[in-house]
Amino acid sequence: MRRYILLASLALIFCASCQRDAGTAERASAKSAASPTATVVAPENAATQPVLHWECDGGMALTTKYLPRDHAISLGLHEGERKLPQVASASGEKYQDGPITFWSKGGEAIYERTPAPPIDCRLASG
Repeated sequence: MRRYILLASLALIFCASCQRDAGTAERASAKSAASPTATVVAPENAATQPVLHWECDGGMALTTKYLPRDHAISLGLHEGERKLPQVASASGEKYQDGPITFWSKGGEAIYERTPAPPIDCRLASG
């Protein structure tokens, strides 16, 4: 009889420990989901191509230069240069300063100056 009581007690202690660990894991998971951490990384082509030339719809041409110390780009527009800090992005690299956003992934990009509609861009060949 004592053996059954001892085994039942050990089982209860084990189950209580499992539930406590599961609760801790659930709280940690909920905390990470509630406050995601954004990681800003350098673009893949930053080291190999310091200045990129973009051809955009409507005949617009842009240039981008990665600024590694600032985690930003210098965006060359027809009216001059504008520094855009890098912001968190689910995919690709996204840079934004006020109403201007430049979001690139691979050889494609979107330039947006609100309230105007977004403009599609592609890396210029050659």
